[in-house]
Amino acid sequence: MIFIDLEEDDLGSYKSEMAVINRGYQPPITFIGGQPAFTGQVDHFKTYQILKKI
Repeated sequence: MIFIDLEEDDLGSYKSEMAVINRGYQPPITFIGGQPAFTGQVDHFKTYQILKKI
């Protein structure tokens, strides 16, 4: 798991993540497998269900 601080981190290596933010999605955004899974508070059950499918 990686936490990206939009104010502090170098975002150059997070091009696909920045594209999602530039489309108007509001942080926090949870990405799983490089894909946006959901926004807002981390839902532990949803995260478990997604990871179980991978």
